[in-house]
Amino acid sequence: MRALVKTRRGPGNVELQDWPEPKVGPREVLIEIAACGICGTDVHIYHDTVSSEPPVVLGHELSGVVVEVGAEVDHLKAGDAVSAETHHGLCGVCRYCRTGFPRHCRARGTIGRRVDGAFARYFKTDVARVYALPPGVNPLAGAITEPLFTCTHAVLERGEVRAGELAVVLGPGAMGLLAAQVARAAGATVVVAGLTADARRLGLARDLGIPHVVDLEAEDLEALVRGLTDGYGADLVLECSGAAPAAALAVRLLRKQGRLVQVGLVGSAVALPLDEITFNALDVRGAVGATATAKETALRLLAAGAVQTRPLVTHQYPLEAWREAFTRWEAREGVKHVLIPTG
Repeated sequence: MRALVKTRRGPGNVELQDWPEPKVGPREVLIEIAACGICGTDVHIYHDTVSSEPPVVLGHELSGVVVEVGAEVDHLKAGDAVSAETHHGLCGVCRYCRTGFPRHCRARGTIGRRVDGAFARYFKTDVARVYALPPGVNPLAGAITEPLFTCTHAVLERGEVRAGELAVVLGPGAMGLLAAQVARAAGATVVVAGLTADARRLGLARDLGIPHVVDLEAEDLEALVRGLTDGYGADLVLECSGAAPAAALAVRLLRKQGRLVQVGLVGSAVALPLDEITFNALDVRGAVGATATAKETALRLLAAGAVQTRPLVTHQYPLEAWREAFTRWEAREGVKHVLIPTG
């Protein structure tokens, strides 16, 4: 089969290769990939700005159809539409595995980085990592479930959003648009903010039913937030842009005892107004990965139509066009870019 492979460490060193089709073990599932989204991690691996263990097939935001199951798998069968999480090789006994936070397991590997991922026709993984997609979810929508898992965890579990609260989402990329929909589904009033260059993404936020959408370079976000909260400030800010200036803006937007959840990755050190955080008793949290409960909730939201993932897929390409896809992703064209393996 053809697969997109990081061949060795160093910038670049990614190419399409003929790659062996995976063979399943007793507790594994073989999936024929229908679609696999491009994540920032894939691009960072291309540039060698995050670690990887080549040679390795890239890709981890996947959907597909089960074609084979191992002898000990009894709840999935050929023909089932599925997605999968990114974990591989969890120990199952450390404090993080036992308390529902396997993302922090020290034995954890990552598909598409440490073990072969899904930029290929076939992909295998442990059955415990596979999730059946809700009926009617098409492959392009299903490929966005992994980032939806992360956003559901960020909003509901790390952000602890409550009905009636004001939640501000900074950054209208894929993560911001998913986080905004989850917060809205929880009953919060949601504001999404971005730059003028994000006009298409801000328009998509409106199309998705987000009630307040702000161009930071043309409108006064702080005034809007004060007006919506009788001058108090936002209950929750979800920083999804990964832009350093957004951290300081998030602190200004929050009411006393408000909550900031950092979702976007900045890639460098950021100065935070610690005195303001202290005096205003702000709660600042990071969010990465997802718990099992967040994944189950995310799939229920998707099944109920409370969150839409298909509108976020603005570009799709055959696997052979991966260079064009990576280039357009880095140019911030559209929202989600998805590769479609064909052979």
